[in-house]
Amino acid sequence: MASPRGHSMALDALQQFRESQGLRYRFEVMISELKDADNDVYRTTLLAFINCLIMGCKDLVKRCRIRNEFLGLGLGELLFPLRDSADDNLIIQVKVFDSNKHTDEEKVNPSRLTHQKLFDSIFRKVANTPQALSFHSLLLNLSSLEPTNPNT
Repeated sequence: MASPRGHSMALDALQQFRESQGLRYRFEVMISELKDADNDVYRTTLLAFINCLIMGCKDLVKRCRIRNEFLGLGLGELLFPLRDSADDNLIIQVKVFDSNKHTDEEKVNPSRLTHQKLFDSIFRKVANTPQALSFHSLLLNLSSLEPTNPNT
């Protein structure tokens, strides 16, 4: 993406498409297309667009959120077979995704905290504080999520 305005417009268009089609996630259509793509040129184009959407965001935290939305929809699993592609352009896009993900992860989490260590760290920070109730409420809400139910 050449400009922040263009990046914002692309994200807005995906959000509007999600709403108009009754989809649950704004990037769902791109993941679906990548799953169903039957040629490497189309796969390369989709992955290049995904990389643009992620890297077009200059804010590190927002960029990681966008990437995590894609990963949560199954992009990581879709990339495994693409790594063995004979198409050089597709391999480049996979490497761009992997490289930028690694770089951002190093910036966000240089100590490589596991989920458990991160939970423990947050728990120690909020235990016996007024924020403990909010943290507990957040955990209760998360525990009620059912990934297969679109209404949760």
